[in-house]
Amino acid sequence: MLLRDTGAILLDVTPHTSDLPDEIRRTIESDDDSIVTDLHVWQVGSGKFAAIVSIVAHEPKTSDTYRGLLREHEELVHVTIETQQCHDHESSPALG
Repeated sequence: MLLRDTGAILLDVTPHTSDLPDEIRRTIESDDDSIVTDLHVWQVGSGKFAAIVSIVAHEPKTSDTYRGLLREHEELVHVTIETQQCHDHESSPALG
């Protein structure tokens, strides 16, 4: 019984019933600029989760700003944010 109850926590598994990954993605992407390119969520305790979120945006916010957006999720006790600026659609200087 102990192994069954703690195995998922020890193996860093996100319960299949958790909608936390979808909620994290929706929250971060709600500004219509930021895109979550990689997301890992795992259980670190009873009802407690950690996450690593990689974000690409034309105008990335600070990691603390993104963490602030996720503060409503009290079950999220540790968050690592990585941001990158999108360079795909920037205007390039005129060739002269």
